Amino acid sequence: MKAWIRQCGQLGLCLSLWIGTVPVLAQQTPPPASDELDVRWTKPYAEAVQRQLGLSVASQPLDDNMSRLELARWLARALDLRPTSKAAALKDVPKNNPDYGNAQAVVQAGLMLAPGGQFKPKGDLTKLEALAIFDRGIKVTALPKPLTDSWLSLYTDTGSVPTAGRDFIAAAAQAGLIVNVPKPDVLGPDDVLTRGETAVLLHQSLVYLKKIASQTAPVAQLRIEKPTITDIQIQPNGAVRAGDTVTVVAKGTPGSTVVFDFAGMARDVPMAETIPGTYQGTYRIGGQDSATNPPVAVRLTRSGLNTRVQKIAKLQVGEQRVAQAPQPDPNDDEPAAPPQGQPAYRNSPYNDGSLGNDPYGRPSAPRSGYPTTTYVPPTPRSGNSLFNPVPPFDPAQRQSTLRIDQVSYDPADRILYARDVLTVSMLGDPGGKATFRIVGYTPPILMQEISAGVYEGKVQIGYKINVPGGRIEVALERSKQRTSRVIQTPINISANP
Repeated sequence: MKAWIRQCGQLGLCLSLWIGTVPVLAQQTPPPASDELDVRWTKPYAEAVQRQLGLSVASQPLDDNMSRLELARWLARALDLRPTSKAAALKDVPKNNPDYGNAQAVVQAGLMLAPGGQFKPKGDLTKLEALAIFDRGIKVTALPKPLTDSWLSLYTDTGSVPTAGRDFIAAAAQAGLIVNVPKPDVLGPDDVLTRGETAVLLHQSLVYLKKIASQTAPVAQLRIEKPTITDIQIQPNGAVRAGDTVTVVAKGTPGSTVVFDFAGMARDVPMAETIPGTYQGTYRIGGQDSATNPPVAVRLTRSGLNTRVQKIAKLQVGEQRVAQAPQPDPNDDEPAAPPQGQPAYRNSPYNDGSLGNDPYGRPSAPRSGYPTTTYVPPTPRSGNSLFNPVPPFDPAQRQSTLRIDQVSYDPADRILYARDVLTVSMLGDPGGKATFRIVGYTPPILMQEISAGVYEGKVQIGYKINVPGGRIEVALERSKQRTSRVIQTPINISANP
């Protein structure tokens, strides 16, 4: 009966229709005065929105139907929308109405429609209509089809959703806008929204925009978990030659599609699920393959979501190259001597000022607790060989308009050991190819653009790797331009347990 009342919209009309269908023999006991049990759970959300925005939300009945004009007021306040001088006139909203400008603002922003100037200010809103409005308001993007299908499969009543509405529902669910109570798997796309339910949508939108703290839903909500990779093993260790087979074993979320990349030598090598959650794939070394400590990247995909983790393999693939010191260029001028008492290259991004540097910007003495090592300057060349990396400072490049705004790595507060996962993050211009490397120790390792302009790369630390006071360089390439930036915090990796 509650659902029937919601579809009728006005409680008095519904009761008169219902009572009129049976003989009235005596005074009837009236049904509950409102749909209170259905909306009581929305009150904490409404109160939080009221405190945040200063709107009259929780102070009005939450079981009333939400009108289009009141929603325009909420959206204009929450998203800071104002009409411009070019805003079209609305024929069915009086110009002296306090919400006239709010209605113009949301129409002009493309969030709500007013065909022919008809805004329908007192019109109701279905849940599907509201989801589309809020999706546009917070600028969520459409999901890949596999992920859209996965979200819609969680709900029991999406069979009647039109094709155009499927993307809105999935995008809203992915953004965390949808909170269904009391049954999480019942979406109710055609239900007329109450003020309380609309307040929940507004609250979740503000959470998505990081403007308000999240609330704990009264019942656990459905969600699609991002798949995980918990371990990567690569066999054998040591030297492998043409014809040898390298086996990659990964553990992660069961029921996934998994592939791996073997440095620059192979891409998207399929892996089979041998037992639930364990995947295995092989690559046969070719005659032209050559690399030292190549990165192996495993990509796991499930329900339209994917996870990518890299691990540096302790392998010598093909013939080992011998490092040679670069020959001095007779045309180069001698560098000027630093001022007395100041270490060379103090202002270099590869020196934190705590140690003196050799001419290549590397610490001249090892840190306490690390074995003494001798640094041989590598031959400047292109390529990814560990024994011929790009030198710690690159030749002068043409002026680039690409921007790298922020770089960081995690964990940065301790020494890293074998099996630790190093995560490198960068914020910069979107749509580029991003890589990172530990200068002098690793080849460039590919990073993923997880959202517009946000790049992330992960690699699992292998065994017997020592990096005393190393530097991480992050590079970004796009449209034949390249820029790079060095993370100032040095990284320390120890082979000791």
